[in-house]
Amino acid sequence: MPNVLPYNWADKALAGDGYMRSVQRPDQYLKLRNDIWYYMRRVSKAARHIDKRVLIYRTLESDSRKVARQRRDRYPSR
Repeated sequence: MPNVLPYNWADKALAGDGYMRSVQRPDQYLKLRNDIWYYMRRVSKAARHIDKRVLIYRTLESDSRKVARQRRDRYPSR
C-alpha cells in the first residue's frame, strides 16, 4: 500500500510561518454580527483553565467579506 497522506491533511496544511493559508470553507471562523465581521474560535478544553470562555470573538473591523477573509488569514492557526 502506498504511503499517502489523508486527503484532509492538505486542507489543514500550514505555511512554515504558522499562519493560515487554506481553510476548509471560505467563511470558516467568520461570523457576521450587526454588519461587522468577527473572527470566532473555540477555546479548547485543555486551555479552559486559562480562559473560561467557550467561544472567543474578535472584531475584524470590516463590513466586507473579502477584507474579513484576508484579516482572518493573518491570525495564527493555533
